[in-house]
Amino acid sequence: MSNEVVEQIFSDADKDYKEVKKKLAEMKTPSFALPENQKITISAKTKYFPDAKSCNVVGLIEGSYPELKEEVIIIGGHLDGQGQMGDALFPSALDNASGVADILGAAKALASCEVKPKRSVLFILIGGEECGLYGSKFYVENPLFPTEKTTMMINLDMVGNGTGFFIGSGKSYPEIYKHFEAANQNFLHRKMDASEASINYGRPRSDASIFEDDGIKTFGLWTRNSVHQVYYHHPLDKTNVLTPEIMEDAAKLLYLSILGVANDEGL
Repeated sequence: MSNEVVEQIFSDADKDYKEVKKKLAEMKTPSFALPENQKITISAKTKYFPDAKSCNVVGLIEGSYPELKEEVIIIGGHLDGQGQMGDALFPSALDNASGVADILGAAKALASCEVKPKRSVLFILIGGEECGLYGSKFYVENPLFPTEKTTMMINLDMVGNGTGFFIGSGKSYPEIYKHFEAANQNFLHRKMDASEASINYGRPRSDASIFEDDGIKTFGLWTRNSVHQVYYHHPLDKTNVLTPEIMEDAAKLLYLSILGVANDEGL
């Protein structure tokens, strides 16, 4: 629902919406009753397909150093979209064809680069994200590399609209994040911000959270400062609302940074 409707509901209950959100962020859980003359109904229509199948598409570049090739860096992004609902097709260009395209671009660059990664790099195009994070859950339950041998995981989601980068949890792992900073400062010169890692107390909403809960150092990469309107889970999420220049730089950032992490013997 719109912010205007939400703010009106809170106002009718003599509560400030922004203040309640702030308390929730501080893990304080204020509760209140709606006015007697106000009623809110939430409904949803769903369909269950018991025989539906999805898959993870996996590619591996084996590390070039015998001492480090048993360690792995995971690059992931979900390949499923919202499909079709009724007569409406949801192209899912930003969410998340953009992430898949950037991963493929970085994979091609790493595979053809004369400088080989010392650690192994695993690329996972993850299935079943939109309907319940099934692909990421399957991987952590059936890993190709042990958790203790996983140097990091970076998840790409909605990385195709904007002028800058944001790396979730980057500040919590400076020994890894420094490679992303160096790649951006030396070659791309985009505005890039990062955040500390935070515990997810609610329903996990991204594949990154599944890897994070498994004890893996996990980053999330997405783009900021939208150039076009973002049509989240909407039929208008088409290629015409993508920013090709930021997608190209996102693939470069990923390629350069991961190569740096893979060849850092000090990690």
